Amino acid sequence: MSASRGSSSSRIIVGVLATLGAIWFFGYPSTSSTNPAIKSPAMATDPISNLHLSLSQTSTSPPTIQVAVTNKNDGPITVTTYDTPLDPLAAQLGLLSITPAGAAAPLELNTIYVRRQWPPPEDCFITIEPGKTATNDLVLKEPVIPLDTIGDKATVKLAGRWEAVWQATKEAVNVPARHDLATLSEVSSGDFASDSLEVKLV
Repeated sequence: MSASRGSSSSRIIVGVLATLGAIWFFGYPSTSSTNPAIKSPAMATDPISNLHLSLSQTSTSPPTIQVAVTNKNDGPITVTTYDTPLDPLAAQLGLLSITPAGAAAPLELNTIYVRRQWPPPEDCFITIEPGKTATNDLVLKEPVIPLDTIGDKATVKLAGRWEAVWQATKEAVNVPARHDLATLSEVSSGDFASDSLEVKLV
C-alpha cells in the first residue's frame, strides 16, 4: 500500500509541475519585436550614423553649394533645420569652412548669431523617408563670404552637430518632445561632417 501511495503522490506532483509549466509558457508576455514597447534592432541603432551628408556645386554665378542629406536608415527620420546642414543660414552660422586654393587654413568668415523661436515652427521640422534625400542650397556671397579675397578656386567643407534627430515622422513628434529636447531619450544628437569639395568661384 505504501508503494502505491508513493507512486500516486509522484504522479500528482509531476502533473502539477507540467500544468504550471504550460501556464508559464503560454501566459508569459511576449518580448518579440511585435510588442510596441520594444524597439526593433533596426530602430535601436544610432540614426545619425546612417545620415549621409554630401556637397556638390550647382552654379558658379553666384557660387552655389547644394547640401544633400540622405537617410540610409530603415525608417523615417525627422530633424530640425536649426544649425544643421539643412539650415538656410548654415554658411552665416559658421558651419561652412572655406579654404582658398594653396592656403594652409580656412578663412575667417563673418559669422552671425541668431536668436530663434523655440520650439521651432512647423516648417523647421523635416522628415526624410528611408532612401530619400533632403537638400539645401547655400549661396556664397558677400558680406559673409569675402569672394574678392578667395581667388578662382577654394575647398569647402560642412561640419557641426545634429542637436535633434527623431526616428519618426514629424507628425509623430509631439509638442512636449519639440519643446524640451534635453529630457527625452528618443532624441539623438551627434556630430556631422562632409567630405571636402573643390569649388570654382568664377
